[in-house]
Amino acid sequence: MRLALLLASLATPVAAHSLPVKVQDGAAWTMTVEQSRETKRGDKVQAWTFLNTQRLSLSGDRLTVTPISIKAEAGPSQQAAAARTLSVPVIMTVDETLSPEEIVNRPQVSTAVSAMLQGAGIGADEKAAMAKVSPALVDATVDALAKGDLVRTALAQGADLELGVATPYEDRLPNPLGGPPILSKASFTLESYDAKTGRAVISWRQQLDPGSTRESIGLALNALTAKIAPERVDEARAAFAKMTVTRDDACRHEIDIPTGIAVRVECSSLMTSGVGDETGQVRDRWIITQTLPETSAKMN
Repeated sequence: MRLALLLASLATPVAAHSLPVKVQDGAAWTMTVEQSRETKRGDKVQAWTFLNTQRLSLSGDRLTVTPISIKAEAGPSQQAAAARTLSVPVIMTVDETLSPEEIVNRPQVSTAVSAMLQGAGIGADEKAAMAKVSPALVDATVDALAKGDLVRTALAQGADLELGVATPYEDRLPNPLGGPPILSKASFTLESYDAKTGRAVISWRQQLDPGSTRESIGLALNALTAKIAPERVDEARAAFAKMTVTRDDACRHEIDIPTGIAVRVECSSLMTSGVGDETGQVRDRWIITQTLPETSAKMN
């Protein structure tokens, strides 16, 4: 994703506005994430909303994310909400835009994820089965839980874009279930840049290519069926051939120009899937806010 943004920015004219991240070493700030999901399958609708607060601190190229609190705003109980939060700080390396790279304390984070899954009703046997069927899925789950909010937040940080001009690019997204990468088409647009108020707004949109998505997920599900129920491979292959899958993503980033930090991010993702007349939708929404980074000298 960061490479795609770099390539997109290289294609922009000299008159583009640059929004580099300028955060001092040793700075700390707070991130609050309100995440909601609505799932529709036929006439059944399920919805939940969680509010998660974390403290971020930067030391060199390492960012430490420490959980503060999580609570259920709607849907599941507070106990269910607690089962979705990591019990340990996550230490990861970041690039110049604060986009996460490697998880430094992965063993501890993996253990915390296992505890979280157990709290959500997924025990060791189920996790072992999941790892056996799709080893990459376990690592993808760890990465999604540890990095997901940071990836969405840093998506437009460090951008270099021309005002009002959409900068398109193509990307290939990994499928954690296996199968070939999924082709996506996306674009960044600098909607506004106000030097007086110190704020800029960047929008981002992405659509997965339907054919590439269907092929990748179909191949992955066929492979999984062959491992779990080989006697049903032909039946599954016929069903997956008729499958339709679409996903549309969008984000709006409000950037603090002096620091390059996204102080407010609103993202949504809508996935629709179906076989024949049976269709379902999953709509995710995130509202992410960040306080401006402060150094220890300013905090004391």
